[in-house]
Amino acid sequence: MCIDEDSAVNWTEGGPITEVDEIRYQGEMLDHRIDAFLRSKGWKHTSSTPGCIWLWEREIGGRLMLVDRATALSAQAEIEASEPVPATGTQKDQES
Repeated sequence: MCIDEDSAVNWTEGGPITEVDEIRYQGEMLDHRIDAFLRSKGWKHTSSTPGCIWLWEREIGGRLMLVDRATALSAQAEIEASEPVPATGTQKDQES
């Protein structure tokens, strides 16, 4: 995020935007990217859990997983690592 520091204002406190504000903003943007990625892979963000805690939900191997964001992201990475890589090129290219 490029900010003109002379005119930038911290929206939470009304002061100038600091490096800490910038880091927090980048962290929020990363959280949004992770959430969008998990949703695109079939994960559901829900509070319909014991204790009404927000968790990520997905059925994997016939079992329902309810996990935090970091665990969901790690589980998705493992799922993708274990999936076969699609072949590229033509069959003739693969035979040679």
